[in-house]
Amino acid sequence: MTWHPVYDDMREEFSFGFLKRKEFKKYLTPDFYTAFAIWRQCCRRGLPSGKGWADEPEAILELLDLFDDTRDMLDRLKAAQKTTGEEPGRVHTNNR
Repeated sequence: MTWHPVYDDMREEFSFGFLKRKEFKKYLTPDFYTAFAIWRQCCRRGLPSGKGWADEPEAILELLDLFDDTRDMLDRLKAAQKTTGEEPGRVHTNNR
């Protein structure tokens, strides 16, 4: 299965405001993918130092919090969509 994202003028709502889908590409940088890979590895294998959160660099903890908070927000939105009957897969879209 192949994923073909749509980069159009449709606007998506985020915690910080709205972005047009065609603006997404400028955020999908090598730094983003590196940060995402670090987060995924920590989810699967735990913290890099193996000594607990107090021994991790602040940057790692902030990165983990950012991705965890985003995942938690999306989980809450999906749960709310199930109870309200909104279209599955849509997360607060606004076309203004």
